[in-house]
Amino acid sequence: RAAELVIGAVAALWWSRRRTPLTPTASRAAAGLGAVALVAMVALWTTAQLDHEWWYRGGLSLYALLTVAVIVAAVQPAGPVRRALAWKPIVALGLVSYGGYLIHWPVFIWLDEEATGLSQWPLFGLRFAVTIGLAVASYLLLEQPIRHRKALLGWHAPVAALVAMAAIVVGL
Repeated sequence: RAAELVIGAVAALWWSRRRTPLTPTASRAAAGLGAVALVAMVALWTTAQLDHEWWYRGGLSLYALLTVAVIVAAVQPAGPVRRALAWKPIVALGLVSYGGYLIHWPVFIWLDEEATGLSQWPLFGLRFAVTIGLAVASYLLLEQPIRHRKALLGWHAPVAALVAMAAIVVGL
C-alpha cells in the first residue's frame, strides 16, 4: 500500500507549498475533475469486488489519485464536490469518521451473514448503524471530553469504559 501513501504525501506536499490560489479556470477544472472522480469512486464502492486482482495491480493507486482529485475539488471556492461534501449529514459523518474507521472492521467481522442471517444490503445497513452508533458514542463520551481536557467523571466514565470494553470484545 506504499503507492497510496506516497500519492497522498506528494499531494499534501504539493498543496502545502502553493503560495497562490488556483486561477479561476484551473479552479473550475479541478472542481469538474473532482466531480468525475467522486462519481467514479461511488461506482467503485457499489460495483468493485475487494478480492479482484486489479486492485493490487494499480487499482489502489488509481483510487488514491481519484481521492486526491476529490480533495482538491473540495477545497475550491465553488463546485459540486464542495456543495456535496457540505451537506449536513456528510459533515456529521465526518465528525465521527475516525471513530467509525477504528471500529468498523471488528463490527464487520462480528456481524456477518452467519451471525445475523441477513443478506448483503440489510447486513450492510446493520453493520453501518452499529458502526456509526459506536462511533458517535466514542465521539461524545471519549473524544470530546479528552479534546476539551475534561475529566471523564460522573456517568461518562462508566459509559466510556463500557464502550471501550464492547469495542475490545467485538475486536476479539
